[in-house]
Amino acid sequence: MLLREDYNLTFFAIFIQHFYPWSLSNPEDMKSWLLSLTCFALLFPMFMRIPLKMPDWAHLVIKMLAYLVALALLITTDYAGGKIFNLAYSNIIILVLANMSVFGTLIYIFTANKRWVRIAILPFIMAVFLGSKVDGSWTQALFNFSPFPWMYNFMFLKYLFIVIPGSIAGEYLLEWMNNRNSGETESQNVDRKIPIILLFITIGLIVLNLCCLYSRLLVFNLFVTSILIVIGYYLLRNADNNYSKLWKNLFIAGAYLLLLGLFFEAYEGGIKKDHSTYSYYFVTSGLASMALLALILYVTIMVTFVEPGSWLCLVKIR
Repeated sequence: MLLREDYNLTFFAIFIQHFYPWSLSNPEDMKSWLLSLTCFALLFPMFMRIPLKMPDWAHLVIKMLAYLVALALLITTDYAGGKIFNLAYSNIIILVLANMSVFGTLIYIFTANKRWVRIAILPFIMAVFLGSKVDGSWTQALFNFSPFPWMYNFMFLKYLFIVIPGSIAGEYLLEWMNNRNSGETESQNVDRKIPIILLFITIGLIVLNLCCLYSRLLVFNLFVTSILIVIGYYLLRNADNNYSKLWKNLFIAGAYLLLLGLFFEAYEGGIKKDHSTYSYYFVTSGLASMALLALILYVTIMVTFVEPGSWLCLVKIR
């Protein structure tokens, strides 16, 4: 199952890159756009669950036929600039996702409910990245090794610095769901000021860091971020039920990652996505944790403290 999903994503990355209109013709013409749209339609029988009642073998036959047509198009199509079909020509974002689905899943399988082991893997990955800069080192050889260069590159593993913290946040949510007995009663026992203040803090941290990092107000950002984190931790220090423990876990994880990212900010020329830096991995992971917490807090406030039909209810909650 795991390898199948990896191959599906890898094929998807190669297929869509070859059939962008600008890959087929330069400048794009009517033929390239029609072929591109046709290939887009071909993706549906390849990847979707066909919502029709038919035997399993019929579903499989349709899927296989779609793949065969796609392969035939890949091999026989004339591409812009006289190019030919090339496995290495793929959508890098989808290819990275394919690698993360495999390595992230494998790591989770062997470290389920062992968060410290999962986190302990990250320094080793970082060590390979740093050691790969030394010519002739075994870490450089490991970094450069790839049995299938068109599908795997050690460089892709840098996004585990985002995937692994995300898996930990997912575990926190799963634990909350499994331990939720009388969740509504628990949430009603929480001081209503706490989730409201926390909601403003989490949103404030996101807006503050986006604005200050963009404007390069680094010292001011670190100072205010630290104050907001201290206030948030103070509010959650006595978490004593399933709801508030979830808030505390997500807040502490997000705060740690965010501060770690801010301390890494000066390294590698400052935070940036391309090429991505350690600051980028940790700051975005921390802000994502804060965003998840903000959404949970909003839903909790709407369900528990706001009258149905109020203008504050921006979403309909059952």
